[in-house]
Amino acid sequence: MAFEWMLLVLSWQPQADGLSAVYEKEWERRKAVHGEASREAVAAARDWGLFVLGQRDFQAAIRILEQTQRLAPDEGIGEALAGAYLGAGRRREAAAQWEQLVVSADHGRAARALSARGDLEDNRPQACGWYEKAIARQASIARWNDLGLCRQEQGKAGEAITLFERALQLDPGRKDAETGVTLNNLASVLLEAGRLGEAERRQREALALLERTLGARHARTALALRNLADIVRAGGRMAEAKRLYTRALEVFQARLGPEHPWTRETEEALVSAARPQGAAR
Repeated sequence: MAFEWMLLVLSWQPQADGLSAVYEKEWERRKAVHGEASREAVAAARDWGLFVLGQRDFQAAIRILEQTQRLAPDEGIGEALAGAYLGAGRRREAAAQWEQLVVSADHGRAARALSARGDLEDNRPQACGWYEKAIARQASIARWNDLGLCRQEQGKAGEAITLFERALQLDPGRKDAETGVTLNNLASVLLEAGRLGEAERRQREALALLERTLGARHARTALALRNLADIVRAGGRMAEAKRLYTRALEVFQARLGPEHPWTRETEEALVSAARPQGAAR
């Protein structure tokens, strides 16, 4: 996904509730002193809304941010409000909010809005169009990657490969974790295209980069392990594939839990890889 709202999750909920009350009281104080529509009160309300959003209390965040936006329209508040709508499952309102931001003079904000609007588009050609507009406003590894995935979903493997390779040009030193994700996706489409040797080379490059940037126990790194297992298995190296599936499964179980789709898919792949070739299912 191009837009991914970074939420602060506090492990001690009573502490989070107490901090929310502090934000609310500060807003009430500024409102009493300066007036509800004052710059000071609006800033306090925005901070309160962003904190509540960080606690994943989406309905409360929507209530606070909507009120703040009515008093003093602001693109930053609008962006936060779109994230709150999305978190609450109100996709239509989120899409409408993003569409208001695509004309922003801030190229970064406009590009984020265009990418997020593409994420919410069910029609793949239209989604690709949103991603293309996002790149035109501000290119990034993630945005080229999004467009590559979109073309891959349309069955346009050649275009997808070109787009993923274009994304890689933005990080020649291979220092960005997003580059690892792109390499992972490039390996996947190369595998689909039957280019097994290239797929394995790119997948191993993705794994090494993700281990370096995110760590060996990160779920994204484990996904790269699982994808490498798929490639190795396609090449007939079943023992190696089983070892890779097992390593990936250990991380998924620890990080995501037994019911997560990645965990279940990896369990199924490991069972299938362990089954003697030609054995009945």
